[in-house]
Amino acid sequence: MSDMTPAPAGENAVQAFSQRTIENFFEEFNVTNPDMKAKLLTLLTHIIYGYNQAVIKLEGEHDAYRREQLTREIDEIHDKIARTIQDALAGKGEFSP
Repeated sequence: MSDMTPAPAGENAVQAFSQRTIENFFEEFNVTNPDMKAKLLTLLTHIIYGYNQAVIKLEGEHDAYRREQLTREIDEIHDKIARTIQDALAGKGEFSP
């Protein structure tokens, strides 16, 4: 579930994305525990940076094919963020006891 709004008419139904903070993702995935947030901070910072850089590229791109590629890239990065948070909340990977 990405932070998307419908595209303006004439943009071939490519969603418009907006830059997001780590807190936006914490809210989306209901991460409220301060200790969990601290653990996730180091794992997510560079991934969210990549997400926001891809959004910036998308905003300036006029080629329809390249916009589709960037949209897929943003979706994939969002999925990676979601998996990282879900694994942390489930106690998997680096978060297992």
